[in-house]
Amino acid sequence: MATEEQHHHLKIQGPQGKDALAIEHLRVSESLSRLFEIHVRFIANKRLNDLEGQVGQAVSISLTLSGQSESEKRYFHGHIASIGELGKPLHNSEGQRYEARVVPRAWSARNRSNCRIFQDETALDIAETVLGEHEVELVRSIEGTPRNYRYCVQYNETDWDFVTRLLAHEGLFFFFEHSESGHRMVVGDNVNAYQPALEDSVIYRSGDSGDSRIYQWRQDHRAGPDAMVEQGFDFTRPGETVADSGKASVPGEAFGEQEIFHYIGEDRLLINDSEPLAATHLKGLNREAQVYHGASDYLSFGAGLTFSFREHEDGVSSGTGFVITRFECTASVPVNSEDGDSGEASHYTNTFECITTDKPFVPARQPKPVIPGVQTATVTTGPGEELHVDEYGRVRVQFHWDREGKNNPDSSCWIRVAQGWAGAGFGAQFLPRQGQEVVVEFINGDPDQPLVTGSVYNDDNPLPYSTDKQLNSSGIRSRSTLEGGEANYSEIRFDDDKGKELLVLHAEKDYELTVENDETDSVGNNRQAEVGNDDTLKVGNNQNATIGGDRTSETSGSDTIKAGKTITVDAGTSITLQTGAASITLESSGNIAIEGTQISLDGATISLKGANISLN
Repeated sequence: MATEEQHHHLKIQGPQGKDALAIEHLRVSESLSRLFEIHVRFIANKRLNDLEGQVGQAVSISLTLSGQSESEKRYFHGHIASIGELGKPLHNSEGQRYEARVVPRAWSARNRSNCRIFQDETALDIAETVLGEHEVELVRSIEGTPRNYRYCVQYNETDWDFVTRLLAHEGLFFFFEHSESGHRMVVGDNVNAYQPALEDSVIYRSGDSGDSRIYQWRQDHRAGPDAMVEQGFDFTRPGETVADSGKASVPGEAFGEQEIFHYIGEDRLLINDSEPLAATHLKGLNREAQVYHGASDYLSFGAGLTFSFREHEDGVSSGTGFVITRFECTASVPVNSEDGDSGEASHYTNTFECITTDKPFVPARQPKPVIPGVQTATVTTGPGEELHVDEYGRVRVQFHWDREGKNNPDSSCWIRVAQGWAGAGFGAQFLPRQGQEVVVEFINGDPDQPLVTGSVYNDDNPLPYSTDKQLNSSGIRSRSTLEGGEANYSEIRFDDDKGKELLVLHAEKDYELTVENDETDSVGNNRQAEVGNDDTLKVGNNQNATIGGDRTSETSGSDTIKAGKTITVDAGTSITLQTGAASITLESSGNIAIEGTQISLDGATISLKGANISLN
């Protein structure tokens, strides 16, 4: 029985140990700012009993460079995402042929979706946090200053889509660096992040030769937009235009101006950052304005690796460097039988795309998830607070999907609250309080731009008027704060029960009514007023009262009337002043009756004049 041996040119090693597997065929695809994928067919000298257990295991593949020492190898390292049997090999009845798909460790981030909030972190900080949870080793090769994201939401988005979206938005590219024992994700924003290929001084010859070479070479030029404007709105500067723009020199001037206009609402990076990103995003759109395509048999090539020409049949300067942005290779080797000679030759070739190294690669922006409808959330405050707002009346909330929020003022960003009317120092003002459920919409559907547009009742916050007893009632009932109870409120209530209509105005403590001009009150039937303590009325000019029937005034204490000039009392029939057994009655006929047990007249002069005077 024959066993399969590793070819010296192309080897694979997995958890089974050295020389337990032998490669038949290899295909690798990798690009800047993309996950790589490796398809490999191999033979195991002993059937893998736990095939399911192979999924997730690490494997290392090596290509020994032609004409180099044994130590010069191009490695590919990754983890098995899928594996399947292909049948038994011809010369090994105990072995088995397999096909596996190998991916980077970061590939697992595609299999986890989340809703999550990050605050006051850079895109790289967020990437390290999220990918670190997938055991991805991330290496920074950054020259610029990362921007701080005050508020950044991952919403129904895979970890991988979320991270790569942030990196692309910042203009950061990445590639994977391989070694025999592992691989790392290198993130860069500059040309120094590129790494030279082991074969970095190359030749281009279209004709056949015995040397390793690039044997196909061509270039493409593509028209694209030459300008970009990103415009938003800053509510702290509502009268100003908040915008950023960028321009580029690209092929296709004959098409005229080709501007991309993008409205991004209240985007915080645009509003707050001194170096907005329109120019960077324009570069991402034009990343393929000038691209070179090639095919070669250089074994050390790969995405993120650089080379230059020492010989080029079309005269490309040796001083021009190129970085590979997209790469695919295939390799196959004869599988050794018992005599060690299959009669087949090994094969390797690759195709690639590249750009010049005078500028960094900028990935295209990726779409952000859109929240098309409305959501609800719960208002949060600090300990002992019922209201937690800033000078704009903004609140913070706990979203129902936020599993990491602590129901405190740090659970979200400050969120503006829509009112029924909002003017310059006038309008409506109702500020949501702790524990209230509010309706949240998102400007442009952007998860990073929430806006409170209303509030709703729930089981913890029931209606102020029960639907079983006060179905016809509507109105506004407030709640005293702090620590007000159900009995502590002010209210305007309308009861629309037909025939029993009622308007209720209730002030929990004081009530102020100010009328700057006229006030008219009209009561169709009875009116009652009750004052628990003092009642003070001040009239600046005249006061007139007209009473159609009787008037009764009862004072438990004293009643004092004081006039600066005269007091006139006019009655149609009679006027009676009475206290106890004494009285004075004035009749309209002219009679005046004074009665009392004793009447005293005391004056410096007393005059009596009449036609008849009777003295008893």
